[in-house]
Amino acid sequence: MIKIIYKPLNLLKMMKKILVALCIGTICACSSAGSFIGTGMSVDFAKPSPWGDKIIDGSQICSIDGGVGATPPLVIRNVPKGTNAFIVEFNDADDLSLSYGGGLGTIAYKHDGSDTAWLLPVKGETPKMPEFAFIYNPHRFNNVNGSGYMPPCSGAKKHHYFAIVKAVDLSITPASKNAVVLDTKEIDLGVY
Repeated sequence: MIKIIYKPLNLLKMMKKILVALCIGTICACSSAGSFIGTGMSVDFAKPSPWGDKIIDGSQICSIDGGVGATPPLVIRNVPKGTNAFIVEFNDADDLSLSYGGGLGTIAYKHDGSDTAWLLPVKGETPKMPEFAFIYNPHRFNNVNGSGYMPPCSGAKKHHYFAIVKAVDLSITPASKNAVVLDTKEIDLGVY
């Protein structure tokens, strides 16, 4: 039988090495995963707007439920340098298949590089986009194809909706999916 004897000094040295390796590994993993250090970017609803209340306005829901919804108008301040677009993923937190990655559609908005951006509304349930935006990924709502953004459509089941806003460096072509994320913020859209 072989006895292993741990010396406290060796154990302490080993723990330090493990801790250093974990720290270095975490830093490397973040760097290679495209993580970023936030710039203090802020996202809020532009005013006046039917958005920004805890309950989503009835005009901003899907046509199935009697609305004519469009994306919320947003104002973004402290835009990171190098941003030439914003990618906005719209999600329904209470529907597992629509709760991530832009389940209700992902719209990309072109940006001129200024410190403040105004993201104008984009009509929902249509593949037609204004010149300043394009469909980055279509919605996944009930296999309804063809449109970029699907407004809240839970049938008033009190689903919680949110959007992830990403400031990115992106070649502005619908075919390009190689975005370098410079900052990300989440905004609560409300309940319907």
